[in-house]
Amino acid sequence: MTDPYQQALADYNAAYKWIIGRIVANATPEDGRTFEAGVAAYEQRFALFKRFLATVGNPQQAFKSVHIAGTSGKGSVTTMISALLQACALRVGDHVSPYLQIPNEKLRTNSKMISPSEFAALVEDFKPMYQAWIARGEELPYALVWMTLNFQYFARQQVDWAVVETSVGGRLDSTNVLPSEIAVITNVDIDHTAALGAQLEQIAWHKCGIIKQDGIAVTAETKPDALAVFEREAQEKNATLYQLDYQQNPDQTFDVTTPYNTYRNCRVGLKGSFQRENAALAITAVDLLANQHGFTFGQAEIDAALPELAFTGRAELVQTTPPVILDGAHNPAKIASLVSSLKAEYADYDLTVIYGMLLAKDANDSLLSFKGYCENFIFVEPHVYRKPAYPHAALATAAKDILPTAAIRSTEYVADALETALAEATAKSLIVVTGSLYLLGEARERWYPKDALLRALEAG
Repeated sequence: MTDPYQQALADYNAAYKWIIGRIVANATPEDGRTFEAGVAAYEQRFALFKRFLATVGNPQQAFKSVHIAGTSGKGSVTTMISALLQACALRVGDHVSPYLQIPNEKLRTNSKMISPSEFAALVEDFKPMYQAWIARGEELPYALVWMTLNFQYFARQQVDWAVVETSVGGRLDSTNVLPSEIAVITNVDIDHTAALGAQLEQIAWHKCGIIKQDGIAVTAETKPDALAVFEREAQEKNATLYQLDYQQNPDQTFDVTTPYNTYRNCRVGLKGSFQRENAALAITAVDLLANQHGFTFGQAEIDAALPELAFTGRAELVQTTPPVILDGAHNPAKIASLVSSLKAEYADYDLTVIYGMLLAKDANDSLLSFKGYCENFIFVEPHVYRKPAYPHAALATAAKDILPTAAIRSTEYVADALETALAEATAKSLIVVTGSLYLLGEARERWYPKDALLRALEAG
C-alpha cells in the first residue's frame, strides 16, 4: 500500500528542486560597483517584478499589509506583529527571510506553515505563469519567483493582513511592491554594503524607501544622521513618521507610549533587552493600525500574544543540559547585542561559540564583540546552495589575530562541532551557535529533523 506521505514528499521535493533551479549563479558581493550603479541595477529588477506581477493579477493587492525593514530585528518584529494581529482575531500571513531548514517557513498563515502537498500544488499552479513569461523573452530571478509565491499564497489563503519583512534594504527590494498600510523600520547599521552602500545615510535611504505616499511609519532608530534621512523621506511623501517611545523596567518588563495609548509592564518571551525594544516597536505599529482600521487592540491582546512567543533561530534554547542556544547574529551590531544578552543571563557559564559565516559577510569585525569574553571557539561553514561560505580554516586563522588568547579550532560541519562541544561540556558550560542564519538550520537538524517537521505538517 502506498504511503500518502511519501507521495506528498516526492511532489514537495520536485517542487523545491524546480524553485532552486531558478538560481543560475553563485551569490557574490558586488564589490567595486558604485552606489549609483547599484541603485540602477536594483531599479531595473524592481521594474521587472512590477511588470510580471501585473500579468498574474497583482496578488500583493489582495490583502492589507505591514512592511518591515531594518538592519537588525526585522524578523523578530515581523513575528511579533503577526502574533499581535492574530490576537486581535485577524487572519494573518507572515513572511520572514531566509528560512532555516525548510522553505515552508516562508509560507505561514496564523503561524502555521504550509504543508508539503499544498506547497507542491502552489508551485505547480505557478509554473505555467512563469513559463509564459519566459517564453516572451523576459526573465524572473529566484528571489522574484519566491516573492510571487508568497503573495499568491497569502491571496489564496484570504488573509486579512500579511506581515512581510524585506530581504535587503527596502526601497528597491522586491517586497516593496506591497501597498502597505504602515512602514516599520527597526534601525540602521552597517551591513550589506555591496548592495546598499558603505555610508549610514545611504543605507538609511534604502530602508526608508518602504514609507508610502500619504502613509504612516514608525521607527526605533535614534541616530540623528539616519533619522534625518527618514524625516526627509516622510516629508517628501506627506507621510507621518512616529518614533518609538518606550522604557525598560528593572523587572524585565517594559512600558510603551503610543500616540493613542500607554501600555505598562509588558512582557515578551524572546530573550534579550533588544527584544523588548523590538516588542515595543511591534506594539506601537499594531496600535497605530488599530486606530486607523478600527479593530480592537489593547493590553489583553498584548498579554495573549507576546509573553510565550518563540522565534526559531533567535536566542533559541534547543536544550537545557548543557544549555545550547542558536542565534542568527550575522552582523557586528547583532553580535554585540547577543554578547550583551549572554553576559546578563549566563554570567557564570563557560561559553563555547560555534561560529560560521557566508563569504559575503563581515565575519571578522563581528568577532570583536567576543574579545575578552569568550575564550573557546569552533569555526565551521554554513552550506547553502550557490552561496559560498567563509572557509572555516581561513576564519580560524583570522580569528587568532582578533582573539589572541582564545582557544581556536575549526571543522567544516556544525554537526561535528556540536558533537565536540557537547562531549567536552561540564555543568557550567554554555554552547552558542551563531553567525549565519543558514548555519542554524543545519544545527537544528540535531533536535528537529526535517523529515519529522514535514511529516507533522502534512499530517496537519
